[in-house]
Amino acid sequence: MKSLSTICLLSVCLSLSAAATPSDSSLHVEFLGREIRFEPDNGIPAALNRDARDVERISGRLEATTAGLLLEMQSTRREKGLCDWLTYQMIRRVSERLAPKAADYFTYTVAKWHFLKAMGYEPLLGVDGSRVLLYVRTSDRVYNLPIKTASGREYVCLNFHDYGFDERVSSLEMDFVQSPTGTGADFSFAIDRLPDFPESSFVDRDLSFHYGRRTERFQVKTNEALRQFMRNYPVTDYDKQFGIPLSTQTRSTLIEPLKRKLAGLPVEKGVEYLLALTRHAFPFATDTETFGREKRLSAEETLSYGNSDCEDRAALFFCLVREVYNLPMVVLSYPEHVTVAVGLGGRPTNPILHEGESYTPCEPTTQSRELRVGEMLPELRGKPYEVIHSHRPERR
Repeated sequence: MKSLSTICLLSVCLSLSAAATPSDSSLHVEFLGREIRFEPDNGIPAALNRDARDVERISGRLEATTAGLLLEMQSTRREKGLCDWLTYQMIRRVSERLAPKAADYFTYTVAKWHFLKAMGYEPLLGVDGSRVLLYVRTSDRVYNLPIKTASGREYVCLNFHDYGFDERVSSLEMDFVQSPTGTGADFSFAIDRLPDFPESSFVDRDLSFHYGRRTERFQVKTNEALRQFMRNYPVTDYDKQFGIPLSTQTRSTLIEPLKRKLAGLPVEKGVEYLLALTRHAFPFATDTETFGREKRLSAEETLSYGNSDCEDRAALFFCLVREVYNLPMVVLSYPEHVTVAVGLGGRPTNPILHEGESYTPCEPTTQSRELRVGEMLPELRGKPYEVIHSHRPERR
């Protein structure tokens, strides 16, 4: 397990630069191409005992000195249309600049708690003199982070990764410095739209795969800034994973060329082509091999990372079919596998029936034998499954 200091140093290396200029005493943090400016304040008190009194003193000083900064952050959230998760990433960047994580982790975390509360959420802070855990109230189901229940509502821990996902930390007896008030908004992990990212956020990635006797190639722009923002995104319900859209630049460099490539082909042949891309453009690796833990990637993250597993490939294939053809689809979860079935019409050989509709199995993950559209893994035939996500386009 990485030490907290190592993780903190990595975070500093990845954080966006912010520095004073000779002609302007204000500091700035660049977030999604927008500068968030604020006056430096050297009066934030240092933590003495890392207890509730320290939290009150630090938060009180922040409240007295960062009103202008808060307005800048709120303006950025409105202008960029930030979802809650990206709002939290902005809060992390600003808090890092006010109290560098590697130097003063306690004050850095209190700053995040303060700004979450100031921006309308309901966070809780647990302290025990040596550790500090930041929770936020949510109605979403989260599976790999500690959950605290207070007054019948659930709060999920946002900084568990800083402690190496050590379960012993989450089980410590802690003092919570704020009781639930019920006045803040629930934090949502849904990302149903992305803001415009600056061009510097993207890198070119070459995708190549075999289809029939040909080698197909695409050069796609993948969003490295989003990849960093999603590094500690938790495991949530599949509708959150499958609902994350592509960035504008990624869509224009992949979806539009695919539409041109597949124009004029029968839909089933086009779906077959998208299966070949999803299966063969990426090496297979489990989450444990790649991340050391369970992690579900969005379609764009799957494009960005070199390795992916069946859940990630299902998310990418689902996105490609939705964007290119907008066909009805269902995502199927078996005990050890996740796959997709597509509404292609006709009478499929191995139909998947859901809510009165018939779907054709389409296996996005490479297997020992190349499965055609309509074929499914023999070991899955007749096995129980759960429909964990679906797409039904509006009828025109």
